[in-house]
Amino acid sequence: MKHRELIEKLSKFRANDSGCDGVYCGGCGGLVFAVRRDMTAKLRGEINAALSEMSVSDFKDVGDWGEFFQEINPAGVISIFEREEKRIDVSDIRELDRYLFDARKLMAQKPTYQKLLDQAISAAIETSDDSLIETVSIMLGEDILKYEQLLSLALEKSKWNEDMHRVLYNSLREKVPEVRGYVGNGATSFAW
Repeated sequence: MKHRELIEKLSKFRANDSGCDGVYCGGCGGLVFAVRRDMTAKLRGEINAALSEMSVSDFKDVGDWGEFFQEINPAGVISIFEREEKRIDVSDIRELDRYLFDARKLMAQKPTYQKLLDQAISAAIETSDDSLIETVSIMLGEDILKYEQLLSLALEKSKWNEDMHRVLYNSLREKVPEVRGYVGNGATSFAW
């Protein structure tokens, strides 16, 4: 069963008669409550089968259901990212950038992710690519201080790039005076 068909099937569950269609809901428990309540071995198998076919992009596409899938089968979710990691063309900085950002919560402590991060740091310095510099700055946090050339590039870009300035402000405001001038406009949000 493809992931979209699975999401359609899961979305038909109802926690109560209110018609709430939230995956998670503080009032009724949401669709997840209903799915847990009525979980069958067949449905669990369909979830596992969908996880075995998903790409990282597909996993992002399922939204809040991803958290539920992680609860049902954490190893299955990790395998999505591991499969993708093996296929990454490290010479494609967009692909590397996207993967590092998407996988940060689940894979950051894995040695293979760290190796990709090291390659991305080198590529960010070599190419001076704004997005890649921003991504590795997010991943490194305060550890960016260990990478003088990368930090210098990020600081230079932060003078005109508000997103870069925000990233550096969030991680370095106590250690690097140059980043303290950031003031958000209140309209931006950042999904960690």
